[in-house]
Amino acid sequence: MKVLFLFFSIANIFVFHCQYCTIDFAQTEIGIHPSNLPSATVGQPYNQDITFVFPLDTLGYNFTNFQIVSINLPPGLDWQCNNEANNCNYNPQNTPKGCIQIYGIPLVAGSYTMDAFLLADLSIVSGYPINFQISFEVLAIEIPNSSSNYTVTGAPACAPTIVNFNNLHPGLEYYYWNFGNGNISYVEQPPSQYFELSGIYWIEYAAYESIDTNYLITFTGLNIDELGNFGGGFPSFELADAYFKILENGQPYYQSNIVLNQNPPIQWLVNVILNPNQNYTIEIWEADQSCGELFLGDDDYIGSIQLNINGCSSCSIGNSVVNYTVQNQIIEPSPLFYSLDSIEIYPLPNTPVLTYNDIDQELCSAELEFENQWYLNNTIIQDSDSNCLQIDQNGSYQLVVYNIYGCMAESDTFWIELPLNGLLINTLETPLIYPNPTAGDLQLEFNDSWLKSTFKVCDFMGKVILQQEINKPKSSIDLSMIADGFYQIILENQKGYFHQIILKNSSCSD
Repeated sequence: MKVLFLFFSIANIFVFHCQYCTIDFAQTEIGIHPSNLPSATVGQPYNQDITFVFPLDTLGYNFTNFQIVSINLPPGLDWQCNNEANNCNYNPQNTPKGCIQIYGIPLVAGSYTMDAFLLADLSIVSGYPINFQISFEVLAIEIPNSSSNYTVTGAPACAPTIVNFNNLHPGLEYYYWNFGNGNISYVEQPPSQYFELSGIYWIEYAAYESIDTNYLITFTGLNIDELGNFGGGFPSFELADAYFKILENGQPYYQSNIVLNQNPPIQWLVNVILNPNQNYTIEIWEADQSCGELFLGDDDYIGSIQLNINGCSSCSIGNSVVNYTVQNQIIEPSPLFYSLDSIEIYPLPNTPVLTYNDIDQELCSAELEFENQWYLNNTIIQDSDSNCLQIDQNGSYQLVVYNIYGCMAESDTFWIELPLNGLLINTLETPLIYPNPTAGDLQLEFNDSWLKSTFKVCDFMGKVILQQEINKPKSSIDLSMIADGFYQIILENQKGYFHQIILKNSSCSD
């Protein structure tokens, strides 16, 4: 797991960031410009300059210094002032304007409030806290659903079939494939996929440049339930003016606004990113001088406590009791390329069932919606595309039908003889060939009519890979030595012809 640092976890390209912001000298109104920040997008570089126009005085007292202490930003973003050599201090009498640059790659989408914490010195008081807030929107990344992330070979096709996928984004760190057939792969080039049944299969693809997860710790709020013994150690005779500070390794990191004239309960809802490799302290204060009550002296220090990243309930901090909350979040990586697309595997037509009409001496199929092709002795009978065929000679008859997708199914083979005393019909029962797919051990079962048949294994170019004679109704064929893929199984003798497509897949369990 990669730990997220707000100020140090920007992408490596920003480690040596040294470009300073540019002051917008056209701005004259006191405050922050622009008052609304342009939105950012997760995973996209962001760069925006902000100009500060400092006030020169207040209530007749001159401001002598402003220090930009911290800018609380969404995770993944950092900031840099144009006076970094002077620790972001500005004397408004000499330099009434300053700027910061916000830069980086935002990691988490959401609506944020950018908190700018400044300390101001006047001629009569030092360390007066000033907070500026700007709304900031980080948009979720929109990864285009592109069908150009991979190529497909073998689909659309008739079931069952093998489909190959070729990844067009090699060299990335991590891949995710979901083929919709029950198989998931995490490799760059996935293995061939077997689709046994027809249907629409949704293929999900994601490619990641990095799979580092980021750990985000956010201080989200503090409540003061009890507060006492402020006012220089004497019993309090005024309403509280409470605020709190967060120190990082003893240095100011965040300071809340002062809630004036309110005794507990007092609540702040904030969004302060913490670095888990640093030490943080919470200090509770009651304002006197910093809120203009100069006659009461310096602000009252109530107490401090080490910040616990798991939060705390009913914690005693000096003469106060507080609750504070810390959110711990894991930020998952986003893919660089993504697609969700489909392939279609076409259904096979129903296997035609043949019946003989002895009156008309015809073989007929009840299937009417398919294209028909009749065969005699494994040879096409020309102009025989109807669902019935007139029988006028001896031989082995079979019907092959095709649906609208071009997928085919075959009937059983009929061996027909025409003796002088009538018609003899012998239906050759379909052989049983299993398992399909097979890892290599193929089983054959058939009746006696198929004995002394020639058994062939052919590739789709017609090349005979294996051939032998079958003399037993039950046989076992070893295909372990042939390569994985689709093959035609052919069984033929003088009475009939049968073929079936099988898949050899070594990863299957027979």
